[in-house]
Amino acid sequence: MPEKICGCSTVSLRVNPGKVVAVVTINGRHDLSMPELSCHTCDATWAAGLDDLIQSGYWPATLHFSTIYETDVFYSFER
Repeated sequence: MPEKICGCSTVSLRVNPGKVVAVVTINGRHDLSMPELSCHTCDATWAAGLDDLIQSGYWPATLHFSTIYETDVFYSFER
């Protein structure tokens, strides 16, 4: 998650629950919300995208990110 999304003070930023997704890990399935940042001063917003998911160790299972796999699930099949 970025530290800043605009030139405003970081005090103006809020973390909000975003889109609800199913995250599948080696420990099971979890229903979570993707984080969204918003600035209440200038109305700038940020939501996690494909690059953010991949860099964080997750892989989208669907085109609209409704299901996301943690990459440890894939490694379990290699053994």
